[in-house]
Parts: sequence; structure tokens; C-alpha cells
Amino acid sequence: IADDLQDAGIEVPASVEEALGRARGLLRRQVALIEDLLAYARTTSANAAPQIIQPNERVSTIMALIDLPEGFSIEFEQGLPQVLADPAAFDLVVRNLLNNAIKHHDRKRGNIVLRSELAGEGQIAILIEDDGPGIEDAYAERVFEPFFRLAAQDENAGSGLGLSVIQNAVEAWGGSVSISQLAPRGTSIRFTIHVSEVKTLVSSSATVVRNTTGQVAKG
Repeated sequence: IADDLQDAGIEVPASVEEALGRARGLLRRQVALIEDLLAYARTTSANAAPQIIQPNERVSTIMALIDLPEGFSIEFEQGLPQVLADPAAFDLVVRNLLNNAIKHHDRKRGNIVLRSELAGEGQIAILIEDDGPGIEDAYAERVFEPFFRLAAQDENAGSGLGLSVIQNAVEAWGGSVSISQLAPRGTSIRFTIHVSEVKTLVSSSATVVRNTTGQVAKG
């Protein structure tokens, strides 16, 4: 409607512009809800069989495609071993967690770190840590409930399904996911995943950094 009015050269009152803005915001939220419901349905139904995947390459590709605001950066500590997971589900989990860390940040500048650690029993844990406002420990389990939201009803509030989708995807490949608050501020989300072979657990000092100027590797 707004485009048609503009093409026709029709000026509308400020109150109408405001109403159209609210309508656009509502439409965006409805589209996001439908997309999240579809993702939730896929992760609660039969999942594809786990495959051996190379997460370093996949994470680097995801980082390159993230819509990163000015003033934000993502650091990825490489050296992940080959893991067992549905590739599409793995990409969904990493992409959504990185996007959440950006979307819910409360400052104009922020840094997100993706790193890993040993988790025992043939698993590693992948952690995505940010320096945003954090989540109180009292909500650490409730945030995974479908439709539970901490934020008010605004553009960043989302559908409340995002972390439920992530939890379903991680549990489908036999892992677990948890969330904790960092000091002095920030959030750490940790999920586990099986490695293809224990002997592939190696460390690397290489770190890939993505900011608004591009993606570079540093030692």
C-alpha cells in the first residue's frame, strides 16, 4: 500500500504513515512466526541421519553470511574436529545462535566468540559467548520453553520459538544445550555434539575474526 501511494505521488498524513509502519512491523513478526513454526515442526519430526561433517568450514561460511551491524565482530577459534550431525540442523543452530547474540545485544558495539572445549564421552561442546545484557540464571531453563520470551513486544522480541528449535535440533543428534550468564555481563550458550573419532580431537591456535570490514584469520 505504501509503495502504491508513493508511486501515485499521494502524500498521506503522519498518522497514516505511523499506522502503515505498525502494519509492516506486524507483518514481519507474522512472517517470522510462520518461519519459526516450520523450523520447530521440522526439528520435532523425523530428522535426517547424522553425517560426518567438518564444522570449521561450515562455521566460517555461516559467519561470512551473517548480517553483521557496524561495530560488531565475531571471533571463531578454529580447530574443531569432525562431528556427527545433520548438516542442515548444525547450520541452523549456529546461525540462529549468532543472530540471537546480535539481535538481543543492548549496545552499539559488541563482540561474539565461538569456541569449543572437551565434553567427555566422545563429545565436544561448542560455546557461543557474547558481551550483551545477559540472561538471569532464574530463566536459564525457561528460555527453552516454546513461546517463552524475556523481551517486551517489540521488533526484537521474536516468536519465542528460537531456542526451542535449537534445543530440539541439538537433542535430535544426541547432544544437550544449556545457557548461563557471564560476568560482568553477557551470555554463554553451550551445546554438545559427538565427534566422529576421538583421535581427531586436536587444538588449533588459528582464530577467524569477522567484522564489518571483512573476514580475516589471525594466529
